[in-house]
Amino acid sequence: MKDMFASLTHMDKWAYSSFIVAVVALLIHWRLGCYAMLLMTVVHIIRLFTLKHLGNPHINRPSRVCLWLMIAYWVLYIVSALFCANKEEAWETVLVKLPFVVFPLIILSGDTGYLDGKHIRGLFYVMLGTLIIRFLISVVISVAAITKGVPVSQSFYWEFDPLGLHHNYLGLYITIALAFLYTDIQHYWKRRNRTWKYTISITMAVLLTYMLLSYSRSTIVTTVVLIAVALLHITVSQGNWLSGVIVFSACVLLCIGLQTTAPRAFARFGVIITNIKNGQPGDDRIALAQYAWKTMEDHWLWGYGSGDYMPTLMTTYEKYGYQDGLKYHYGSHNQYLETLLETGIIGLAILLVMLLTPLATHIRHNKRHLLTLMVTSAIMSQIFFESMFNRSMSVQMAALCYCLIIVDANRIQSKTKNEELVKEE
Repeated sequence: MKDMFASLTHMDKWAYSSFIVAVVALLIHWRLGCYAMLLMTVVHIIRLFTLKHLGNPHINRPSRVCLWLMIAYWVLYIVSALFCANKEEAWETVLVKLPFVVFPLIILSGDTGYLDGKHIRGLFYVMLGTLIIRFLISVVISVAAITKGVPVSQSFYWEFDPLGLHHNYLGLYITIALAFLYTDIQHYWKRRNRTWKYTISITMAVLLTYMLLSYSRSTIVTTVVLIAVALLHITVSQGNWLSGVIVFSACVLLCIGLQTTAPRAFARFGVIITNIKNGQPGDDRIALAQYAWKTMEDHWLWGYGSGDYMPTLMTTYEKYGYQDGLKYHYGSHNQYLETLLETGIIGLAILLVMLLTPLATHIRHNKRHLLTLMVTSAIMSQIFFESMFNRSMSVQMAALCYCLIIVDANRIQSKTKNEELVKEE
């Protein structure tokens, strides 16, 4: 960590420290995340006055487009709130999505030259360290529960982890961390010493264990998606089919081992298969998606507004007799559908372009933006199973990580362009 700060100027140290504080705070509690964003904003404004320069010369046009799309996504919810009947709910949603404007504006308005590859990796390692500490504390709490007579199966069943974080949002953190780990392993495995390799392997094992204890289907499925993306990268992009076969075989053996040692984590998939065989919707999310489609048939262009779509969705549940939806006040549990219900096809288009533009940049520039590919895949997959961008605890981390991968992709793109210029000379 000392080396991380050695190359920074005094004001850059403060700016980078605010990023570190934000990462730690976001992983502890969303309220702390709000305070961290306020701290970042204050530090950034002071830095702007000190440097007397507004604007970021290190951000190119495609990266600016991505960042402005994040802001446009937030502005669309302000417009939506103006026309909603339920103003309180609508403006609460606007506040929840505030990280989509705070983090991009910090990147756009100030020089981010200090966020090079080493310092971006440092922030993700802070994320990994915080997650592992959180995991260890949770294990201690669960063991303490066992000593008080709570059965082991209940003590280590984390619908909410012992520190109070719901498994779906914990899953977002874990899958982003796994996405970064794969990227780091790809880049540095052959260059690092044995201690680093052991540490990375143990970290991967801890994250996978954390995932299984959280009993989250969406996290397991997203992890499978990440493995599939990694296999495509190894076999197609790198042309290393032997390594791909080895990784695939190792994953199959891991799944067999996990099914044997932690069958409860996979039990809900067995229920899905049974439901399908009985001619029922395989999962409650399938039913929720069907009712969401029925709800938006007449409002697909503009949606119902972030304050009014839930009462309309409840009316649909009542019309078709979906009692679970009425009883538990279910949303669509899918960010794409939720965005469509709230802001119509326009909001969904902005969301998709915002998410896919960095991936398009990755494909256009020799597939060198591996961190962009993996983290974007993690976020896009996880929000398919939960309305992540409607909850502070996930919006904050997703927005920050997305800005970081945009900066990283921009850095690699500039580096590639400079290399091409050198070759031409």
